Amino acid sequence: MEIDYIRDFTMYTAIFGIMSFAWFGWAQEAPKKSWRAYIGIASGIALIVGLAGVYLSVADWDAALYILAVLMTAAALISPWIARKIEVAYSAVTGISSGILLFMFAVLGLVRFLLAS
Repeated sequence: MEIDYIRDFTMYTAIFGIMSFAWFGWAQEAPKKSWRAYIGIASGIALIVGLAGVYLSVADWDAALYILAVLMTAAALISPWIARKIEVAYSAVTGISSGILLFMFAVLGLVRFLLAS
């Protein structure tokens, strides 16, 4: 399968770069002492590549992704207030609200793909 749109390249650069940064970060928990510098360097490079992909992806977003960004920001801002009100951890409210929003937009993307095919 050939990729038809440049945004697809930038999105997987962003996703895989940031995810590799996260995994390299996890690897820093308790590696051999001689590995630490290499894992740190790999983590830094992954972050730079991921952020470059994020920048390039944002430059090529369509309207639906701007809406998602606004909703995710709103969810993050109101989560502490909701969490205090219902007496749960902030992360529970932020995780659930973000998970729902991301899932809805994942389904939207799948539907748009299927309709375009």
